[in-house]
Amino acid sequence: MKHYIALIISLLIGITSIYAAEKIPPNKHALFAELGGNALFYTINYEYRTPLQPAITFAPSVGYTYWGKIISLENIKHSFTARTLFLFGKKNHFFEAGLCGTILPGKAVNESPSPAGYGWVLTNKNKTYYNGSLAFGYRYESKSGFLVRISVCPTITNISDNVTFGITEKKKFIWGGIGLGWSF
Repeated sequence: MKHYIALIISLLIGITSIYAAEKIPPNKHALFAELGGNALFYTINYEYRTPLQPAITFAPSVGYTYWGKIISLENIKHSFTARTLFLFGKKNHFFEAGLCGTILPGKAVNESPSPAGYGWVLTNKNKTYYNGSLAFGYRYESKSGFLVRISVCPTITNISDNVTFGITEKKKFIWGGIGLGWSF
């Protein structure tokens, strides 16, 4: 673990020193949709950026996911995501690193077959599920504002309480995402 932390710190210092003389784009706002990523399946996000140094930007964002019938979990209908990222880079190319938390309010489940064919039955008891993750990625922003993000997200979650929810049978896993949007 110490080796990974040292590697990340070295990358951040190296990228910052290489691009320290370059200016960041003037766009302070971004709207983007992300498939996968910190919220697991998809999310719609708003981001506001604050330049800290010529090649470092603080970029907090909030996101929303409607689960409903799109994703086959009866006990979770929507989720809310908050993310704090730091962007390191120049002009149009950025390395991004940060923390993310997703809250998924829903109902608790019991591990027994349901009439609907799930491996669990809903209860009337409210339960808050969560995802906590890191985000490491690459971001490209064109001069016109089009943006593309690709990220890797080591994740910790308690959504694995839904035993039939295939990807999260473990409480810790590595996940990824791709985002498309617009900065303005």
